[in-house]
Amino acid sequence: MAVADDLDRVAELCRLGARQCLDEMLALGPRPAAAAGALLWDQQELSLQSKVDRLTALVSKLSAEAVVENLSDYAAQLKSVGDCAEAAEDKIREIQKVSDLLTRLSKVLDLGLAILAAAAAPTPATIAAVVAAAEGLGNN
Repeated sequence: MAVADDLDRVAELCRLGARQCLDEMLALGPRPAAAAGALLWDQQELSLQSKVDRLTALVSKLSAEAVVENLSDYAAQLKSVGDCAEAAEDKIREIQKVSDLLTRLSKVLDLGLAILAAAAAPTPATIAAVVAAAEGLGNN
């Protein structure tokens, strides 16, 4: 994180420099009426404004680089979180497969019980239960 801290410090120096240039611009006072004085004033004001613009642009660039640098410090951790999420999805798929298997087993047991009930007491209700259980097994 030292690089990002250094970038932040340099950006702060640039901000301070820009403020100082603005103070110098204010210290110029009003533009003189005389042509020679006005020309010198214009050059000084243009120079200071140029410095402010460059320093402000540099602050933005350095701040962005500091953010990128900070994020790069966490790249490995973010990748680890992504890997964990992927592994969790794999486990969830495995659990879903086991759940589907248990559901099928339950339907097979229901069919077996319905067949036993129909064999013990063959009535229209027990035969209908066998048919319903067989259909339930087929709807998987």
